[in-house]
Amino acid sequence: MAAMDQELVKRLLVTFLGEAREQLETISANLIELERTQDEAHAAELVEVAYRCTHSLKGSARIVSLPLVEMLCQTFEECFANVRKGTLRIDRPLLDLMHDTTGIIEKILFDSAPEAPPTALKSQAIQLRKRLEEAAKRTQEPAPVPKSGTGEPAAEKSVLSDEAAAAGSAAAKPESPAPAEVAPAVTPGKWEPHHTILVETVRVPAERLDSLLIQAEEMVLLKLALRQNVVALKEVIDGLALIRRTCETGRSWTKDAVIELDRTLAGMGKRLLTLKKSGEEEYHLAAGMVENLIQDAKSLIMFPFSSLTEGFPKLVREMAREQGKEVMFFLSGETIELDRRILQELKDPLVHMVRNCVDHGMESPQDRLAAGKSAHAKIQIGISVVENGKAQVIVQDDGRGIDIAAVVSAAVNKGVITSEHAVTITEAEAIQLIFHSGLSSRGEVSALSGRGLGLAIVKERIHSLGGTLSVNSIRGQGTSFTMVIPLTLAKFLGIQIRVGKRLFAVPTLCVQRVCRLSGTELKTVGNRETIVLDGRTIPVVPLAGILGIAADKSNSADLCILMILGSGDDQIAFKLDEVIGEDDMLVKKLGPQLTRVRNVSGATVLGNGTVVPILNADDLLVSAGGGHVVLHADRPVAEGSVPNKGTAKRIMVVDDSITSRTLLKNVIESYGYEVQTARDGLDALAILQEGDTFDLATIDIEMPRMNGFELTARLRADERFSRLPVVLITSLDSDEDKKKGIDAGADAYIVKSSFDQSNLLDIIRKLT
Repeated sequence: MAAMDQELVKRLLVTFLGEAREQLETISANLIELERTQDEAHAAELVEVAYRCTHSLKGSARIVSLPLVEMLCQTFEECFANVRKGTLRIDRPLLDLMHDTTGIIEKILFDSAPEAPPTALKSQAIQLRKRLEEAAKRTQEPAPVPKSGTGEPAAEKSVLSDEAAAAGSAAAKPESPAPAEVAPAVTPGKWEPHHTILVETVRVPAERLDSLLIQAEEMVLLKLALRQNVVALKEVIDGLALIRRTCETGRSWTKDAVIELDRTLAGMGKRLLTLKKSGEEEYHLAAGMVENLIQDAKSLIMFPFSSLTEGFPKLVREMAREQGKEVMFFLSGETIELDRRILQELKDPLVHMVRNCVDHGMESPQDRLAAGKSAHAKIQIGISVVENGKAQVIVQDDGRGIDIAAVVSAAVNKGVITSEHAVTITEAEAIQLIFHSGLSSRGEVSALSGRGLGLAIVKERIHSLGGTLSVNSIRGQGTSFTMVIPLTLAKFLGIQIRVGKRLFAVPTLCVQRVCRLSGTELKTVGNRETIVLDGRTIPVVPLAGILGIAADKSNSADLCILMILGSGDDQIAFKLDEVIGEDDMLVKKLGPQLTRVRNVSGATVLGNGTVVPILNADDLLVSAGGGHVVLHADRPVAEGSVPNKGTAKRIMVVDDSITSRTLLKNVIESYGYEVQTARDGLDALAILQEGDTFDLATIDIEMPRMNGFELTARLRADERFSRLPVVLITSLDSDEDKKKGIDAGADAYIVKSSFDQSNLLDIIRKLT
């Protein structure tokens, strides 16, 4: 092997080991939590995360040519897959076996040479894989387990009850190997000093560090200038204080005294003008210095795209050989630099897409020749820099293309769409189904793909980066995936807009165009407003209607301000009240309690301290009818539908989480309602019994002292509150919980995972 190839393998292996440790730690932590949890929903989440980690670890092991680890992960993943489907019971023997598996993988990776583990370790791994295969086949009909918060006894709702553990142990005994064949106990690998190579480091050219140091030293001059301004301002303040004390003495004001005062004030005015000019100069100086410093600091974490794709040619070659296919890999734009954090997040999406290209997209050489194609298929990844600090990544192949009929059939079988919808679904809508989690058009599961997980991860990851993803496929010719992502994270160029009386921000990279048109240029086609731009007819949707807020009625009907989102034939024009301007903005995440708020991807803080939501362009397109879900896109809020202050209706929000209470309070108050909060059921009853009246109550279910079911039942049993509308807002999403909520007397039931503020507003309006 050439020295360059050896160096490449070393770099890939170091990267893989760092990732593998994180994945194994996550899997182990989730297995431990599975032993403790009594919440079935939480257990499902733990299994899902562990399943995804195992899936990713398997693919990464393939890239760095560690077949033993890949083999273990393949079977390990099969166990998790059966648990997800409900055909494999989580019991103590299975958990012990899973812990043993993570332990043996850690030993292979961190206690030996991963590419050549000792024979004894290989033997342990092979025996462990057999036990995993036997466990995966030990299927049974899933038994329903009540979720927490339902009032059931703890023993009945435990994910891993003593009875289940005992039954699992008994069932596992016949499958255990004979004593002489039992593999030595497996313990997780320890973190030893020689593993410090995995500590994350980057190589930085010395000249970049020199530049940063020089800029930091130059900021000392700015510091001194600002301090001098502070001293000068203090002198002005002292002068004003002296004048005030003179005025308070009440001495008679002679002509000379007035002249002296006027001279003093004039001098102070000149001094203030000088300070203002100096402040402006220093502001511009500071702005330039800060911008240069940020750019140079960013350069420290900018890496070429090739650092991500180094192992892809080998990956494609090996996957193709396993399937008897001939595939060539091409890469373009590899020298373009991106933020290291973005490259890390792109790794899994690219691996999944390449895997799907080989497994799903590529025909055998014989089939390609029969179709008049070259026997050698092609996969190409290209990256290019486009406007406004964003990059476009295209992954394309010249394979068979997406089988729309197979995708639709799989979606019907999985219950994703109905058979009636399958008849009328458009090709564009059908292609989007490939991103649905758990949906695969393959009839079998291969070592490469087939569970429908990969593309769901791709879409999720790209959206989390603030990017967009589109797919185009021609049957018999191939498929291409196009991602548009920012070059760097945190700071972005955004457009500040006003809708009604509220401010929002939209990333510039998501906006195709902003324009002002005469109202007469709007045309009605099929009961919907449209405009014609560049020869293309584009639907017009009021953004106020999408966001569920009142539009500004004072705007002239002769002027129409539009923001164009989307691409190609999927563009939509959103009607605004004002475009304020474009500026650099910092992204602030919404926090773990708001992991998914429709139409909103984050927030930014303006210079005056105002917090402004950042709109999610993809969600807006879906909400406006550009996707599967339509949310009253062309129906603006009716005038008078939002209560006026002074006559506002009163809403009670009952939730033991202060974050959830604050969120709901702010959302509901933003529509003009008055809100009173309560921290649990007993607190709510106390407030009501004191005589306060409300028009509606939103109630969480899982609360201490008195849960939502109990509170709702108490309200319905009390004549004073029996007519109070109740909306249950909870993370419990089973049909059993929903039925229990309705039986208790709730008027509506909203699941937090699909929470949408416009839906909540509609329910409040209907019930009040």
